[in-house]
Amino acid sequence: MERARVRTTQLLNLQRGFERSRLEDQLVAAAYELALPIRRQALPTTQRAPEDEVPKDQPSTTQGGLSA
Repeated sequence: MERARVRTTQLLNLQRGFERSRLEDQLVAAAYELALPIRRQALPTTQRAPEDEVPKDQPSTTQGGLSA
């Protein structure tokens, strides 16, 4: 029996590619945080008046101020 001839006259083009993960940036950031933790610091806050005190620049509702 005769063997079938293989047609190899045309070269095949091979392309390799990859699709970047949408989570890649987050994964890299998480890896850096594990290696070198981020120093977190609370933001300064303004001091608030106690709730029973009414600031002087706002009229009191009992003295005929704003109403709903």
